[in-house]
Amino acid sequence: MSLVILTMLKTLQNMGCKMELRQFLNKFSDMETSGDKFKVKCPAHDDKTASLVIWEDDRGYIALNCFDGCITDSILGKLNLEKKDLVTEKALTQYKKNLPSRKNKGNY
Repeated sequence: MSLVILTMLKTLQNMGCKMELRQFLNKFSDMETSGDKFKVKCPAHDDKTASLVIWEDDRGYIALNCFDGCITDSILGKLNLEKKDLVTEKALTQYKKNLPSRKNKGNY
């Protein structure tokens, strides 16, 4: 594993990138559920009905989609969060698993 990748992983872990979906959902009071997806009122615009869908994707990241077109940065800003807060422990674990292993290839 390269030093750059190891440094990046350590930085992500040190930044506190371990919010879980439940913690994220706790930021909302009214919620509709449909399978593994949650629909809430979007904090980035004056939402009369729930238009923001939240779920954990296959890689373990918290995913957001506002059907009114709000961008992720706007949504997170209203919640006082950053993109790093969408990275769960599962996502970090998946990322580490997918890294190519470096078996004693010598110095270069």
